[in-house]
Amino acid sequence: MAWRSINSIRALAMDAVEQAQSGHPGTPMALAPAAYVLWPVVGMEGFGASAPSDRLYQEFKLTPEQVAATAKRLLASR
Repeated sequence: MAWRSINSIRALAMDAVEQAQSGHPGTPMALAPAAYVLWPVVGMEGFGASAPSDRLYQEFKLTPEQVAATAKRLLASR
């Protein structure tokens, strides 16, 4: 199952580079195993203990909902 996920990340990396029409897919493809291992640690399920949401909101007016809305808006504009 892990290799299937890693290969999916590689395919998505190739598509992202092609969609952006910029860059080379080599680095994201090579780092796919690292992304697979690190995603549970740095994934966007929330901000986590290292970045408390109340402090991020106070300093940057940043909330998980704003991040998700911005990502959706940017993806929809492509």
